[in-house]
Amino acid sequence: MVVVAALPVYIAVAAFLVNARHTCYALSFPLERVRGRLAKAYSTFSLTDEAYASHRHRAFPRLARAADPVARFFMHLYRAGSATAGALLGSLIPDSVTGLDFALTALFAVLALDAVRDLRRGPAHLRTRAG
Repeated sequence: MVVVAALPVYIAVAAFLVNARHTCYALSFPLERVRGRLAKAYSTFSLTDEAYASHRHRAFPRLARAADPVARFFMHLYRAGSATAGALLGSLIPDSVTGLDFALTALFAVLALDAVRDLRRGPAHLRTRAG
């Protein structure tokens, strides 16, 4: 949005809408299963999409109270560690390399096209071996 010189109000609304889901996560997360103020504070701080999905979904067995913050710690460590590693490795790329900024956009375009192609072919469990 910045590249196409969108108005700041449009950028603000888009950022708000993308991040508003975290408010819903925090309000509906089962904090009553977490013991201790520090564990509750960290559980709220480290709440990611993955942590919410794995601990809120009814299909998953309820973990022991002590395991919830530990699982969220490792999910948080994975996310923060991956972002840090990506930033550090990205800083090693010389400025003379061109076209790399488009790589992520191209990746998502290819993934979207593959998803559309799979939708046209139908569910995998209904396809024949020849299809």
